[in-house]
Amino acid sequence: MNTNQAWILQQDLIGVAEELMGPRSLAFRLRAPTFQDGGPRLRFSPDLSEVWVELSRNAAGYWPTLVFELAHETIHLLDPVIGYTNFLEEGVATHFQFLITPKISGVEIPVTLESYRAAQSLVLELGSRPFEVARLVRARCGALGRASAEDLWSLFPFADSGVIESLVSTCIPR
Repeated sequence: MNTNQAWILQQDLIGVAEELMGPRSLAFRLRAPTFQDGGPRLRFSPDLSEVWVELSRNAAGYWPTLVFELAHETIHLLDPVIGYTNFLEEGVATHFQFLITPKISGVEIPVTLESYRAAQSLVLELGSRPFEVARLVRARCGALGRASAEDLWSLFPFADSGVIESLVSTCIPR
């Protein structure tokens, strides 16, 4: 794969994500993805005006991996943050990745990071429609990563308190 193919896919995925969860923040200009050791992750320009996805080198050579990584990172491109985000955002990103990858690539790739699987399960505790959950939270808070326990309580008053507290806590990928 080349950067141009990844850029086209990223734009398509952003469109799908915005349709499901609302428009992305325009505080950052999106750049084309790159392929780097240590990816996938978000990168920011020094002045924080631009953001892009650094995909793994494996994604450069295998279409399903490109789709898998870019689908997950697309959710982070809606409201980019520097550093780790919360379980809510990672859970929505994992769910998006889980649904999108086989539809576009034709291959199911299992999510192996336990923290991401846990995050997805926590999001599903709020209801069977994670993207509607994301839309509601983003409409109230501006970003999934900015949701507080109080915000989630107001939106999901019957949710378990442990689930709410876990969703707003920082998710470190492991």
